[in-house]
Amino acid sequence: MLCWRPVAGVVQDKKKINLGSAPGVAVREYQTDVGPADYVLFVGRKPVGIIESKREEEGLHPTMSGGTRPPDL
Repeated sequence: MLCWRPVAGVVQDKKKINLGSAPGVAVREYQTDVGPADYVLFVGRKPVGIIESKREEEGLHPTMSGGTRPPDL
């Protein structure tokens, strides 16, 4: 099982978002313009990544896209 732990951050629920609580914040079930993301990562109050989690039995399908803008958050 993969587990993400921010070095200088916290994981928060979408109902209790405080982007100033740590340098890095991951928000569970954050609403985007295309639906909720499993986690949205913020650094310095700016969105920098989206994580969609999968069940372990589905296997790993890591993807990374560079040079493209994420959906409006």
